[in-house]
Order: sequence, then structure tokens, then C-alpha cells
Amino acid sequence: MKILEATNYNNIGGNSIDLFEFEQAEIYLKKSSALSEKNGPPSLRNKLLSYRLLATLYERTNRFHLCEPIFLSLEKSSFELKDTNLICSNLVFYGNFLRGQKKIKEAKQKLKLAIDLTKKYGDKHSIQTALIFYRGILYEEGNFKEAYLIYDQIFELERKIYLEENQNQINQFETQLKTKEITQEKQIAEAKALAEKRKKNNYLLILLFVIIIAIGIFVIIYLRNARKAAQVKLLFQEEKLASIIEGQENERTRIAKELHDGIVQDLTVLKMNLSEVNEKSELDSKLTKITKELRELSYQMMPISLKELGLIPALEDLFERSFTNNGISFDFEAFSMEERLDEKIEVNIYRICQELINNVLKHAKATEINIVLRKKNNILSLIFEDNGQGFDVSTAKSGIGLTSLKSRLDAIHGEIEYDSELNNGTTAFIKIFL
Repeated sequence: MKILEATNYNNIGGNSIDLFEFEQAEIYLKKSSALSEKNGPPSLRNKLLSYRLLATLYERTNRFHLCEPIFLSLEKSSFELKDTNLICSNLVFYGNFLRGQKKIKEAKQKLKLAIDLTKKYGDKHSIQTALIFYRGILYEEGNFKEAYLIYDQIFELERKIYLEENQNQINQFETQLKTKEITQEKQIAEAKALAEKRKKNNYLLILLFVIIIAIGIFVIIYLRNARKAAQVKLLFQEEKLASIIEGQENERTRIAKELHDGIVQDLTVLKMNLSEVNEKSELDSKLTKITKELRELSYQMMPISLKELGLIPALEDLFERSFTNNGISFDFEAFSMEERLDEKIEVNIYRICQELINNVLKHAKATEINIVLRKKNNILSLIFEDNGQGFDVSTAKSGIGLTSLKSRLDAIHGEIEYDSELNNGTTAFIKIFL
């Protein structure tokens, strides 16, 4: 009676899982395993079945850390019991669990072993289940060719199972006819009618599978072509963006050179010539102011220090000019920046810093700035932090400045994230993949 009781608890637990009554299922499965433990060897198989259902329950309720120890214990115990169906069943469910945990290599090993054993000892339904799970892994890996081969095996098994079931039904029907002493003619007619119906259904089933396969192939080809087209479009956009930015920088350099070598020099000569003119103080003052503004404009467009001395001296000079003149204290540190970067990278980093400075001066109302530039493992990171009034990142709109930053970062394979709250300052995190 205890053996039957343990079996009933196991059945109730399994049905409760199917009905999503997980708490009740866990109670009955634990009762079943405990009672089977007391019953000893006669209830060993039932105990293992209860453990396997518990593993399924824990998997469905996301208690994954409890699943694998049960599957490992089941694998050892089922091999000791030499119960082929139990071994295969556990391997199949264990393999599918590993697949869900992204342990693809181990999952494939378990499912392959299950397939080999079920082909040798198991029934066709067990083989079919193992093959379906294995095919799912192949699809996830993108191994469509092998997946289709497995699909053919599944389809062949489905056909055989279907034919066997049909044959069994026909045999049962014939037995009933003989038992009831139905005439031979009626017996043959009904069997033929049933066989014809099954045959038609088989043809329809085969046609349906062929249509599904054709649709699947079409969808895969379509998605592949769409992905390639998107990649080509993205590459074209990146090249176009890089070309525009490069053109802008070339034009900035040309104008800066024209300002420095042309207008600024002419104004300097004019100022010197005015030294002999009486009552020149007001005009001299205006010329000095214009010359200074033009020099500053020339520097902003393309500082000489960036090309001649490198990125770090140019940034130090930029921060000094921008923050000190506006009464803002700053701290700038650079790590692992001894070697010069590609000119395109340096120019864009400089422009990005200019844009961040403009945002601080226009909007932040900050009094302290911290900047850290670091190169590590082919990744260049820039942290730009202020103690200003901050902004709501979730509602901030992309203005011209933010759009310009994103465009420059896209052109050099970079990305930016903001950490900011109202009245708590702003930190910009920038990564550039060299």
C-alpha cells in the first residue's frame, strides 16, 4: 500500500505542475520522494521520477540553483538502476535545462547521448523529443543545415509513429470486427476506407510540412538580405558622416590659417604703423581688441598646439583658457597618453571637449570641473564631471550640441552616457574604441 501511495503522490504532483499549481505540486512530490525512500528498492524508480518532476518544477519557478544537483543525482542513480527509459528521459530534460542556462556545449552532449540511447533502446516518442530539443539548439546556433537534417529525422519518426498508430488502430478495429463476427466484406471495406483516410491525411500533413519548410527558407533568406542591406546602409552613412566631419575640420584649418597669417598679421602691421600717429589711443585700443578676438577665434578653430605639441598640451591650454578666464576651478588628469593618437581621433576629442565646455559655460552654472582622460586596452575613456545645476536625462531633448557630440562619436566609433540629476551636477562618460 505504501508503494501505491507514493506513486499516487507522484501522479498528483505531476498533474499539479501541468495545472501551474506549483506549491501543491512541490508538497506532493516531496511526500512521494520521502515515502519512496522509506519503501527502499521497490520504490526506487518512483523516487527518481519524483526527483525529475521536482527538477522540472524548480526550472519553471526559476529556482535554477536547485535543478542541476537533482539532474546530476538522477543521472548517476538511473544508470545504476539500468532503467533505459529513465536514463533517456533524464538526459533529455537535463539537456533542455542546460540549453536554457546557455550551457550549449554540455546541453548538446546530453542530448546526443540521449538520442543514441533512445535509438538503441527507447521508443520513437522518446527519440522524437530528444531530436526536437537538439534541433532547437542548432537553430539558436544558426546551424540551419544540420537543423534541417534533424528535422528530416523528426519528420520520418512522425511518419512512422503515425503509420504505427494507424496500423494499431486498424488492428484493433479488425479485432473488434472479428469479435463481433462482422462479415469479411464489411471488415475489408471499413479497413480500406480508414486506410484511405489516413493516407490522405498523410499527404496533407506532408504538404503542410513542405509549405512550412519553404516559408522558413524564404524568411531566412529575406532576413539575411535585409540584414546585409542594413549593414551596407549603415556603412555608407558612417563613411558619409566621416567625410562631412573631415571636410569641416579641413575648412576650419584653412580659415584659421587665413585668419592667423592674413588678417591678424595685417592688423598687427597696421597697429605698428599707427605708432607715429597722434591721438591714436582709442583706435589703438580697438585694434588691440580686434586682434585679440581674431587670434582667439583662430585658436578656437584650430589651435596650433594640437598639431605641434599634441592632444594633452592642447587640452590643458583649452581648459586653462576656458575655465580660468570664467572663474571656474578645474582638475585635469591624463593616464597612459604618452603616444600620439591618430590625427582624426585627436581632433574629434578636442572638438568634443570644446562642446562639453560650451555646455558648462552656457547651462551648468558650475564652479568646479574634473576631467579624466585614460587609454587602456585600445579603449579611450573620457570622464567630464561638473558640480552644476544638472538636468533630467530622461526628458532632455537633443539640441545642436548633443547632436554634434553624437555625430562626432559615431564617426570615431564612440559612445556617450550621461549621469545627471537636477541640482546634483552632471557627469559625461565617453568611450572611444580605437
